[in-house]
Amino acid sequence: MFTVKTPDYLPYLNEWLKSNKTFLPVLPSVISANNTTKSEICKRFSINVIIYDDIRHLREISDPTKKLFF
Repeated sequence: MFTVKTPDYLPYLNEWLKSNKTFLPVLPSVISANNTTKSEICKRFSINVIIYDDIRHLREISDPTKKLFF
């Protein structure tokens, strides 16, 4: 999972993931994408699918990444 939060927020997010056993198997950690576009992150980490809660931000991501509005 990645976030645009600054790196100093990551310990809180990672602790939340560890405490939530539902997500831990599929989201083992959080990385900061601060100052990076979602499209760049998808390319850098070979992300094939992105799930996001704001459809406006999904439009900026270039293909071939699949986009799911949640």
